[in-house]
Amino acid sequence: MGFVLFFATGIDDILAYSNLMMIEGSWWTICVGVLIATFVSLFIAHLLEEKLEKFPHPEKIGGTIIILMGILLALQIL
Repeated sequence: MGFVLFFATGIDDILAYSNLMMIEGSWWTICVGVLIATFVSLFIAHLLEEKLEKFPHPEKIGGTIIILMGILLALQIL
């Protein structure tokens, strides 16, 4: 599952930043940045995996994060 998440996130980010990559000379920097960010997020998820197993309801974490992100976006903090 981690590898699928890694590739899906990387491909999605590269597509999202495709307009910026049209600028000459910036595509390499953007691609490397996306890969580094994806590796870092995957590494952090791996580190938090053991702590998540001890959490009584791990399925509620995703919903809570999505709700918090929605609130932050609505308040224009993000």
